[in-house]
Formats: sequence, C-alpha cells, structure tokens
Amino acid sequence: MLRFPCGGQVLCTRQGIRNIALASQTSQLNRPCKARSIRPDGFHFNETNHSPNSSRKPVHTCATWGEGGSAYMSPGPCKAFDLNPINIRVGSNMDGEAITAQLQVTLPLSAQRCPLVVLSAGFLLDGSSYRSYAQDLASWGYVAVLYDISEIMDDAQTVSAISSMINTCLADPQIAPCVDVNCILLAGHSRGGKLSVLTAARDSRIKGLALFDPVNNTEMTPNGPGYPSALLPLRQMTQPPRNMPVLIVGASLNKDVIPEDANYRRFDDACAGPSWLVELRAGHLQFLDKHQAIFSFFAATGPLPDTAIRAVSKAAMIAWFETVAKPAAAGVGVDVRAVQGLLELEASALRNQAPGTAYSLRNLSNLPSRTGSSSNTSSTSSASSASSQTGSSASSASGSGAGPSSGPGPRPAPVTASYDELMRMRATELKRMLQERGVPCADCFDKEALARRIVERCSAQRVA
Repeated sequence: MLRFPCGGQVLCTRQGIRNIALASQTSQLNRPCKARSIRPDGFHFNETNHSPNSSRKPVHTCATWGEGGSAYMSPGPCKAFDLNPINIRVGSNMDGEAITAQLQVTLPLSAQRCPLVVLSAGFLLDGSSYRSYAQDLASWGYVAVLYDISEIMDDAQTVSAISSMINTCLADPQIAPCVDVNCILLAGHSRGGKLSVLTAARDSRIKGLALFDPVNNTEMTPNGPGYPSALLPLRQMTQPPRNMPVLIVGASLNKDVIPEDANYRRFDDACAGPSWLVELRAGHLQFLDKHQAIFSFFAATGPLPDTAIRAVSKAAMIAWFETVAKPAAAGVGVDVRAVQGLLELEASALRNQAPGTAYSLRNLSNLPSRTGSSSNTSSTSSASSASSQTGSSASSASGSGAGPSSGPGPRPAPVTASYDELMRMRATELKRMLQERGVPCADCFDKEALARRIVERCSAQRVA
C-alpha cells in the first residue's frame, strides 16, 4: 500500500502506479510532496524530497527560468522511485561462465510515456557513482538506467551489452509501459561517453547523447577490433540524415589523466550536427557522486567543489534533452532561434553557478525547423568568461579541416619524418602540419589517420 502525506492511498500494482500518476499529474505535482520509503511487491521506493522552486510551474516537464538561475538546477516535478535490481546475461567469459549485468532502474511517476536514458560509468567505476544523475533525470520525467557488469568487457562487447539492456527495458512489464520507445537517449562519463557513442552508431533507436568528459582510445585501450575509435562513427551519425544531437561537458583540467589526442575536444571536433560544448574548470573525476580515493591520487581537481560540477553537468544534460533531443526524437519542428536563446540563457545561468565555464553551440540549424520559424541562425554561438579556458574555440577552428586562412606565403617544406617519428608527436602538431600545407584533415579522427595522411600527401618522397 502506497501512502502520500498529501492524502490518498492505492494498492501498488503496476496499474495502481499508473493511476497514481494520472490522478496526481495536475493536483499533486504543483506542491512539495515526500514519497515515503516502502517496499511493495516488485518495487523499492526510495525516499525522495522534491520541492520545486516557486518560480517554476511544474506542468509536465516544462520549466521557466528564474532571475539569473538555471531552470534545471533543482529537481523536477515528478516523484521518482527505484525498481528492484534486474540481472541479465550479457555474455560469456573465456571459461564459458556467464557475464551478467545488474540494472538499477529509476522510474518517474508520470501519466505519460517517458524517454529512456541509459547512463554508462567510467572505466572501473560503478553505476552508483552516478546515482544523483538518475534521480534528477527521473524527477524531470525520464526513465533512468544505471548498470554494472560482473566482469570487464572490451568496448565492442559492452556496446552489445548496452543494446541488450535496452531490449530488456522495452520488454519488462514494469518498465515498458512507462517508456517512449521513440525517445531512447544515452549518457556516459569518461569511457562511458565513448561507449555511448559506439552504441548510438550501431543502434538506430538512439536519438540523443550527453557525454561527460568522454575519452577515446588511449595507450591502455589502443585502437583495434575490440576498442574502435568513436570519432568517425560520431562524425557520421551527426551528419544527415540522423543529425544526432550531442551534448559534451568537458573538464578543462583533465590533462593529468586524459591524453590530449583522446579528450573531449576530439569528440567536439568530430561533431558535424547539433552540438553543445560546455567546458568546466574541473578535474576528470569531479562528475562523480562519491569520492574515489584510489583514483584521486592521479586526478586533479579544479577550483570549484564537486557539488557545483555535478549540478551544472546534470542541469546541462536535462536542458539539452528537454529543448533539443526530445523534440528531435518526436519529429517536432523547433523554433531554432528560440532554442538557441534558451540554451544561451541556460549557459549563462550555469556560468553563474560555475564561474569560468565556457560554451559553444553549433549547427542548431540542422534541427527540424517549425513551419514559419526562422532557422537562419548563426551556425556557431559561443561565449566564455574572462577567466575560462578558451581552447575549445581554437580546437573547433583547427578541427574544421580547412586550409590556411592567410594569404599566399612561402610553401612549407616537405615532411621528412617517418611514420614512426610522426606517431611520437602530438595529434595537434600533426593536424597543424596538414593545415599549413593546405591538406584537408576533417576526416582524420585519430593520430594514426593524421600520420598516414602526412606520409601520403606531405612527405619528401611524395612531393618529389
């Protein structure tokens, strides 16, 4: 039996839960209500207190902006509750033993079908490190899924496992009635960001991405059959016809643990469609809910507390999903100018919460446009505070693949370095060598491709 302090009770069957949502959508969501922790058959309800700001009118998930504040920094209007963990088989190890995934699903009490969001953790991190992300998503009307896999799998195997998790959710009698099958979204931190990209590239059901300081191939996970690069697939699926909308939240102080040629700026360079880059003065692990002592020895932290980094990251994710991903998934045309204005307002509010934040909006004109609205907005909109890192603008410019913008000058000398010598250089140096010689490189998404392009087009033997 489920009881609410605002009055009323109902048997906790699946239909009962739906009835609660139908009855409370208009009468209960406009007032703070604390769902009590109970354990009916099949469900585990967490105690969650949601007190929407007085400036917000919580009709469904529509938000309004308070003066100088983010619309999505506070929990949303929906009550959230957890299902009991779900265990599924996702593969076998070398001994033939089952590899399993445990899914923790958080549902919103909503009268409508809701988008499904699967959140992937970073390497060697567990799903519970992102618990607040699932709770905030559910409070804004999203079915949120965290997961843990019993053994380490390579990227290709994990991508297949994530698709199996989505299939499980769409077939589960407790979850499926709550899910809008036309709006499946992915989010991930670190390696989880890369996994989200690779899964979206393989699974056409995915309609939007939120990547938190994503990491591509590194020395620990070199490019190969089990660990493909995510950059070329990201380029391909953000182009027509998919135009996948992508949010990237980067930590500009992550250089101590993330190589420059595998960091979030490489993902931003690869995006050819609607994208929003938010750069925070943060370390790589400041996105987590709980402190990871062993990793913290190697990862720096920025000037802002972890709570601020998490709050800004979650608000950016929900703002992006609400204003861009959900309408795009529904095939609803948007007023591109209005969307850009809302996201710029949100970015300004996030910068108030996290000084030094920089952002860049690109290619919003690729979104389906509402009839009669103007989509002739600037393809790029960016801003940063005086104290922020501004490398993203330079990175975006260098990633365009265009030749030198200056007038005619002395022709650069042919490259005499061998392929092995080039591979010991930084990717940014290789890209600059190509650009100085007017050689396109927008289709080169890793150091290997850049080095091959130089050998093929710029080497002394080739020029001769």
